Amino acid sequence: MTTEATASAGEARRREVRHALPVLTLARLITNGALRFTPPFLVPVARSLGVEIGTVGLAVSASEIAGLSAPVVGRRIDRSSRRAAMVMGLLAVAVCCIVGATAAGIPMYLAFLLGVSFTKIVYDASMGAWVADRVPYGERGRVVGIMETAWAGSYLVVIPLLALLAQVTSWRWALGGLGVASALFAVAVGRRLAADPPHPSADGHGQHLVGLARTVPVFAAVGCMMAGAQSVVIVFGAWLEDQHGFSTAAIGGVAFLLGVGELIASTSTIRFTDRLGKRRAVLLGLGIMAPAALGLALTSDHAALGIPLLMLVTIGFEFALVSALPLVAELHPEARATSIGIGFGFGTVGRGAGAAVSTWLYSRHGMGTSALIGSVMAGVSALLVAIGGRRAEAHLTA
Repeated sequence: MTTEATASAGEARRREVRHALPVLTLARLITNGALRFTPPFLVPVARSLGVEIGTVGLAVSASEIAGLSAPVVGRRIDRSSRRAAMVMGLLAVAVCCIVGATAAGIPMYLAFLLGVSFTKIVYDASMGAWVADRVPYGERGRVVGIMETAWAGSYLVVIPLLALLAQVTSWRWALGGLGVASALFAVAVGRRLAADPPHPSADGHGQHLVGLARTVPVFAAVGCMMAGAQSVVIVFGAWLEDQHGFSTAAIGGVAFLLGVGELIASTSTIRFTDRLGKRRAVLLGLGIMAPAALGLALTSDHAALGIPLLMLVTIGFEFALVSALPLVAELHPEARATSIGIGFGFGTVGRGAGAAVSTWLYSRHGMGTSALIGSVMAGVSALLVAIGGRRAEAHLTA
């Protein structure tokens, strides 16, 4: 291919990404809202289902087992159409939300949690692979940062709106509304993206994963940072209500502040991650998260001090995770969705362990112990990135 033809093809891919970016990001805003729905509404959900908050926390933890399917899901996506997988994922999220909204007990609510955890993997892995197919690694931090504003937006926009709706109706109507929105975006994504062919070359992707041992520390670091963040986030709503008397609407206001923090982190990755290099950017984020979580552990009796530190935990985690995503997708470039799936699998183990341990400790010792676990796990993640990240990134252009 001539230089002119290569440049033309590259510009066509950039136009395609710019055209699809808004709808893909908004669709992810909805799926993130579904995934993050339970922690802020932990108390009313538990009350409505007639169980203790620890039981709902265990259900959240158990639902993370769905993420163990991520490598298999990624392998399937590597062999099929990215667009078709995204549409199917969004439609499945819609069905799961309706199931959760009509749950009569914890088994049905667990089905919702399991379903959302699984179907969100389908959407995220196919979306991540679609972007990685079209955006060079050296420029990918900016694009991923833009799309990751949807994570911040779920707390900045979606959860506060749902909290207000739940205040005047119930959490069930709020969750059902998310389901309707996900179905609408499934249609929008199907119309906005051009059809992409299957990827039969990915059938031999196992040959390209022979260097998996080299990349395990990076995958494990993702799991640890997810465990640390989940240890704090899973109980923040209960902490504010139990210890400081916050109403559901007030907790929604704190969720809004956390969304602001995540937006700051995501927009910072747009500007800095590609320039710093992905590994250094991850270490910077974890360097903010670990001491902030430790500070929260020491000041949890004081909401005026704890809430700003909770926000710093969120900023550090989000910056670290978003900076890690382009690296994870490129660890095995011949099987990108599979590589993303492996990262999700490690993240699932981390989130599940964090939810189970943190809710158990919170019910006995309060927020201080949960936040301390978050700080320790962030430190372990930083150590893994420092040791293994350099080797993993040595063959890439940062």
